[in-house]
Amino acid sequence: MIAFVVGALTCQWLAEFPQAAWAGTLLIFLPFLRLRPVRLLFLFGLGFFYAQFRAELILNSALPQDMEGRDIDVHGAIIELPQIKDELTRFVFLVDQVTVEGEPRPLSLKVRLSWYRAPNNLRVGDERCLQVRLKHPRGFSNPGGFDYEGWLFQQGIRATGYVRSASDAYAVVNHPWRFPVDQFRQRVQENLQQLLVNRPQQGIILALAAGIRDGLSQEQWRVLSRTGTNHLMAISGLHIGLVAGLFYWLIFHLWRQFPRLTTRWPAAKAAALGGLAGALFYALLAGFAVPTQRALVMLSVVMLGIVRQYHVAVSQSLLLALLAVVLFDPMSLIAIGFWLSFGAVVVIVFATSGDYQITRPSLWRRWGRIQWIVALGLFPLTLFFFQQTSLVAPLANIVAVPWVGVLVVPPVLLGVVLSFILPALAQWVLLFGDQCVTFLWLILEWFAALEFAVWRQHTPSLSALMLAIVGAVWLLSPRGLGLRWLGVIWFLPLFFWRLPSPAAGEVWITLLDVGQGLSAVIRSQEHTLVYDTGPRMSEDFDTGRAVVHPYLVAQGIKHIDLLVIGHNDNDHRGGAESLLQAIPVRELLTGAGVELPAVYGKRQCQQGDRWAWDGVNIEVLYPKTSGEERGGNDSSCVLKIAVGVNALLLTGDIEKGTERHLVRDQGDRLRAQVLVVPHHGSATSSTRPFLQAVRPKIALFAVGYRNRFGFPRPSVVERYVEEKVNLYDTATHGAITIRMDEHGMIGRPLSHRLAARRYWHETH
Repeated sequence: MIAFVVGALTCQWLAEFPQAAWAGTLLIFLPFLRLRPVRLLFLFGLGFFYAQFRAELILNSALPQDMEGRDIDVHGAIIELPQIKDELTRFVFLVDQVTVEGEPRPLSLKVRLSWYRAPNNLRVGDERCLQVRLKHPRGFSNPGGFDYEGWLFQQGIRATGYVRSASDAYAVVNHPWRFPVDQFRQRVQENLQQLLVNRPQQGIILALAAGIRDGLSQEQWRVLSRTGTNHLMAISGLHIGLVAGLFYWLIFHLWRQFPRLTTRWPAAKAAALGGLAGALFYALLAGFAVPTQRALVMLSVVMLGIVRQYHVAVSQSLLLALLAVVLFDPMSLIAIGFWLSFGAVVVIVFATSGDYQITRPSLWRRWGRIQWIVALGLFPLTLFFFQQTSLVAPLANIVAVPWVGVLVVPPVLLGVVLSFILPALAQWVLLFGDQCVTFLWLILEWFAALEFAVWRQHTPSLSALMLAIVGAVWLLSPRGLGLRWLGVIWFLPLFFWRLPSPAAGEVWITLLDVGQGLSAVIRSQEHTLVYDTGPRMSEDFDTGRAVVHPYLVAQGIKHIDLLVIGHNDNDHRGGAESLLQAIPVRELLTGAGVELPAVYGKRQCQQGDRWAWDGVNIEVLYPKTSGEERGGNDSSCVLKIAVGVNALLLTGDIEKGTERHLVRDQGDRLRAQVLVVPHHGSATSSTRPFLQAVRPKIALFAVGYRNRFGFPRPSVVERYVEEKVNLYDTATHGAITIRMDEHGMIGRPLSHRLAARRYWHETH
């Protein structure tokens, strides 16, 4: 089992697959399978090629190139619960037919669509005809960032886009038999929303009832993250086990009240099947996520063992669950939840395997010990995945887990059932659960408010991660193994390993991938400058929180020495407030008209402002005075970062008028080896006199993939090509890093999209 799973895992690390014909080499092993090493190699290869086969099935269902970026008519069905936020609705749509230029074609394609001001009656199972505009899956590609493309691939989604219009001539048809589970979950969602209208904990109740987490606010997620209790908002193995135990206990005691039943079928066996049925029902409510799959397989082994009167070791049932999950969905191996879910169970089983005592400690003492075991055992993984860990998680979970399991989940599930038959009674039951959550929330908010609640650290290397896992195993080894405290030594690389950083006289420039927007991080030996923070897409999402801050944490940067917000357009300052809340900023510089809360304090850019950091010189070239009244794009703050005669020029969104002004006013001082292209490559910028004054060797375009403005404009790109400038853009390369000293560039520009590529990433 382990060899098979390791083979499937190895496949997930590849950027390119080997030819499928290589699977035929497995036949060579068949005559020698009696030899254990050969058998393990065969199973490793079998796992590898099985994962490749399943992955290629998804890859082959890609959006045809000729359909990308144009209006097409599609026919299909909504297959998952729509997510509604303000006036925007998102849903997964399974296309079965597409019409391009009047020509219908069969096409099986799973897409994720956004619909602005959609009808309020969208239901799972609806067959609809929609006019949409689609593109290949694309996410931000930055160090420390979330792999959105990987998440879409794991869901089998091969295109994203938005609805242009819906056909009025086509009557919407709903087939309840096609997607019964999600249709039932949508009914549950609607019932609970009606019964808990305007209740502050409605989002948490929905998450616990049906695994629907769209209603949780950013503040709620922040509290859960800081207290290490966010796992409670997923219907996890813990919840499944609690529900199975509750059903087992109820059926066991009820069954024993009827002697005729017990003579025909033992109460323990009936209770085992009932517990398994309850767990299956709850897993379906959760949408059958990875933690529930693992718990369900393990429960099946245990409960069927009771029915058939045989015993299976916990380690064997865990391996069976591991194999079953990977067979069902090999792509679950790229999900963080897979590793945390199985990791928690492995840690508990391993650390408690030697607990044989004459006098057993109290239940609360054992429960508290398990929380510390899980926190210590998963510490390396949480640091690797999230660059932070909650220090108060063990204490918070000691209270939160039994509170939710005993006082919240049972009434919530009872309320779900009653909402279909006795809504009035269901409301009272659900309000009790809501009050229990409210009381618990006061405790969690208190924990989250503690200054030391979270410990942050840069992303550890794989070698430091593996050493820390060895240390955790050593520390948590069963009693009887001496010198367990030596496990602490294996953790030291996590704390003392330093990421590479610029030397004196060097500057590292990273143009981040924030879609259609701009954000750049400039680092010297001891200082950090951030120029712009990218856009804000919605009330709950901006690139300051989602891209810039995770990048800074991943690089081990604990504060910003100078934050520059070039001008007031959303694509430049949209993430500023989130970033200011997330990380200390020592100095804030803005262009004219930038609106930020006064509490942060700021001063405007003005020509002549200078900083000298570690052999790196920073200078404001424009505007000439802080009161420059050009406004709009031409109010952008222009910065020059120089090391010796080599320099980077940051220009914001300046246009032709300001370019002429700079050429006239600055002349040769505009010379820069690297230029961040003005206004994302629009036709209103990058005039030839300006390019000839700057004379860049490298031009960096901050643009989003297939952005609606068509940036960079072909005529502008051609102008740079004619000037023999090397071009890079964030849509193609993701984050772009350039290292420079007084002698020029150090190596070639680094493309994060190419360096971190996996087989599911698009590269065109």
